[in-house]
Amino acid sequence: MTKHINKHTLPRLAGPAKVVHSSVFWGQPNSQAARGLDKPKQWFWKGLERFVNTGNSADDYHALASAFPTFWPLPVGDARGNELGWSDPAQGLFNFYRDVLRKFWTRERNALRNGLYAELLFGTLTLETAGSLLVDAFAYDAELEKALLPLRGEAGELRLRNPLPLATFWPDWNAKTVEYCSQTDFQRAIWSLFLESWRTRVCLSCELYFIAAKPPQFYCSVACSNRAHRANSLKWWRETGARRRTTRNRPKNRHTRILPSRRTKT
Repeated sequence: MTKHINKHTLPRLAGPAKVVHSSVFWGQPNSQAARGLDKPKQWFWKGLERFVNTGNSADDYHALASAFPTFWPLPVGDARGNELGWSDPAQGLFNFYRDVLRKFWTRERNALRNGLYAELLFGTLTLETAGSLLVDAFAYDAELEKALLPLRGEAGELRLRNPLPLATFWPDWNAKTVEYCSQTDFQRAIWSLFLESWRTRVCLSCELYFIAAKPPQFYCSVACSNRAHRANSLKWWRETGARRRTTRNRPKNRHTRILPSRRTKT
């Protein structure tokens, strides 16, 4: 049975940006998904920071799955309808999404021009394209095909869990705005950060991906900022300060100039 989105019952993201929090569930909504309807913007951003900084180990992968279970980016299942998100064979697909997000985070030019990457992150793929990717993604992107191979080996045929589009745009005629509706918390988080994309930074000290609180922020924490300032001060001292001190403390040659005496005329 086809499900329809009632735009007027969709809760909105807190804040000045007009972003719709639509959640389309297959089957009965579980408690975790239902709680995702009214989370604040900061929760979504924290999830993105955890997502983009997750390492390649299985422990890091499962830790993120435990902390943010609704952040799986692509609701894919097998032919029997079993959910495959956060499974062990799906880690390669997660790594692909994480790496694409890192490229957008650092504004890598080629990635920003890649229409497929943007559609994957925002969920704006057509159902036809999404279905084609799950069958054979090599013609679209070789890395995506490599990421999907373990899932196909485990489940065989891959399918989207929901017949509705992953995300869509809803024009509001009266408000003269376009609202974004999505199925997953991951896509909502991407859209929320997209509206303030200037905040995406990489710490100059520890190289952690983080979301800046204000434009001049270049370090993820006070500790990293202090560490960088100490390192810069030490570097300055080694290159310039020590030389200046040596010059200042060097004994000066003081020559007394004897002037000829002036005789008074009588």
